[in-house]
Amino acid sequence: MTPGSTAESAERVQAAVLFLSRRDSQQCLAAAALAQQDRRDVLVGVGFADDDWVDQLNRLLGDASSVPMRQ
Repeated sequence: MTPGSTAESAERVQAAVLFLSRRDSQQCLAAAALAQQDRRDVLVGVGFADDDWVDQLNRLLGDASSVPMRQ
């Protein structure tokens, strides 16, 4: 995925919506509605508005390198 691509932009907004929802379906719907109005609101709300959003996402998800890979 190239930086600034449409797929990357969609992925960033989708991740922001999920983190804002905090595992609550009603909050997820509310965050998705907010993203449809102005995606910047959800990006700022979770800290994904800047160019370092991938680093922020990795911090929120934790270190995936310690998870064993399935073979």
